Amino acid sequence: MRYVYIMMCAVIMAAFCTGCSSGHTLFESGESDYTIILDPEASECVGYAAQELQHWLHQISGATVPIEENLSAGRSGKRLVIGYNSLTRETHRNLPAPNGTDESFFYFSEGGDVYFWGDTDRGTLYSVYSFLEKELGCGWYNSRVSHIPERDVWSFEKLFNHEVPAIRMRNLFYYDVNTHPEFAVRLRDNSTLSTEREAIYGGALAYWGCHTLPGLVREDEYFRNHPEYFGLIDGRRDPKAQRCLSNPDVLKITADGVRKVMREYPDYLIYSVSQDDGRPSCQCDECRAVKARYGDEESGILIWFVNQVADAVADEFPDKFIGTFAYQQTRHCPENIKPRENVVIRLCSIEECQIHPYDGCERNMAFLRDLEEWPSIASLLYIWDYVTTFSNYMLPSPNIWTFQDRVRRFRDAGAIGVMPQGSYQSVNSAFEDMKAYVLSKLLWNPDCDVDEVIKNFTDGFFGPDAGPIIRDYLAFERTLVTEDNHEDLYLSESADMYNDEFIAPAREYFRKAKDAIRAAGGGQVEELIARVEYAEVTVCVLELLRMPGQGRADGSLDLLKRVIEREGITTYCEFGDTTKVQNLIERCQ
Repeated sequence: MRYVYIMMCAVIMAAFCTGCSSGHTLFESGESDYTIILDPEASECVGYAAQELQHWLHQISGATVPIEENLSAGRSGKRLVIGYNSLTRETHRNLPAPNGTDESFFYFSEGGDVYFWGDTDRGTLYSVYSFLEKELGCGWYNSRVSHIPERDVWSFEKLFNHEVPAIRMRNLFYYDVNTHPEFAVRLRDNSTLSTEREAIYGGALAYWGCHTLPGLVREDEYFRNHPEYFGLIDGRRDPKAQRCLSNPDVLKITADGVRKVMREYPDYLIYSVSQDDGRPSCQCDECRAVKARYGDEESGILIWFVNQVADAVADEFPDKFIGTFAYQQTRHCPENIKPRENVVIRLCSIEECQIHPYDGCERNMAFLRDLEEWPSIASLLYIWDYVTTFSNYMLPSPNIWTFQDRVRRFRDAGAIGVMPQGSYQSVNSAFEDMKAYVLSKLLWNPDCDVDEVIKNFTDGFFGPDAGPIIRDYLAFERTLVTEDNHEDLYLSESADMYNDEFIAPAREYFRKAKDAIRAAGGGQVEELIARVEYAEVTVCVLELLRMPGQGRADGSLDLLKRVIEREGITTYCEFGDTTKVQNLIERCQ
């Protein structure tokens, strides 16, 4: 496959470099003589790509480039051709047609014309965003903040860009991404837990459900008359335990339930058949006997069970997949059994250390072994990663420096999908937005320059005057990490990583950033200061929880309240009866 892409690039480079002229001007002084061209039969998504190109070019230049759904429109050398169509085929006969196997894309120029097309319609949309980012300097940092530079003139001699995603399914499990599909597609996020992403954005590679077995074999429906469907724990059937997977009726009910879901919701790609969260496994003799055949691992009986479900639906749904967990008690690889070709293993890293790279951290060695072993038996591996602090999303968490190591290892393990779970219940801080942005770039290209990505975000989000100071803060925050401290995703303000001496110098970085914005002046001063406060709130929360009196005295509580109201923050932790930000404010008062 890599050879094919290299040959495609060589063919295109040879084609568009021959006879190309220099100095093609796309716009100047608010005017453009270009036309955006697309096939009248183009999909809704390709039409949206044309509209997005028109919209952002107008924001940049003031010029309105007309859209024509007519491949004969426009002048040769003055066309922006969107999508793979008959015009593309006629002018580039040596190019293979898209086949929908990935979301790779091209944009390239020939004689002044610029062609944008992808292997899928979503890939075509990505090609437009890539052009706007790489050539014109645009950036989209969250659903509310973007950087769109104003330009009087822009010209080019020749253009060529071809990109192929490293990870097929990319699901940024962040609230802001999940609830704003127009933003998600700009981050090239293409995988969701629902099918609600509209066709205009190219749809999504959707994954139905998680922890689904309790819903497929329901306690309220079966426990009274069939307690044997539920796990035997210490000699008694427990309705809250995992289901008894050796029971043939449980298998039939599950297979019938999954088949019903697949018929009712046909737009998903993967359908989950997976254990409940944090519940004990069945201890009956039959389940023990099955586990014993597969290395005495809980994953063995789960794969044995899920394989049978996958077999039961394969004939009716040959292009769909059954997913299951390698999570908690099922995380370790079994022996003497392999998942079926239509079974996806979703490996979860929940026990890992959040602040150290995998290699060299004692807390990560067990997961690293699992990451190395599962690909030896599973042809389809999907990673559920954890990149936040469930106990308090709003605390400082210097884990961004581990992301590249993780994603590279997921790629090298052959993962077809990665879902980094961040603050998925509410927006929480600018640094959570930054992490989603960095992860979006890494899931597409694990070898990208992370320092440059962080620079792009901080300069674009906070402005070029405050951006370098925010990066200095990030370097200072990184000093919280030592070789000996290990933090998981239940980090609290009393964690060993934190100390009271960190807070005052940390807040000084944000004071300097705000002073730099005021000194530079301009029309965005208050907006940029608000963005700095949206980042500073993490240190304020730490101060208020560790030193509430000092935090109230130096304005941290007022800043917290201000940011919560302005940004619409609703939730600060995942679980319990006190998850709302009002509960956090009460803790800090």
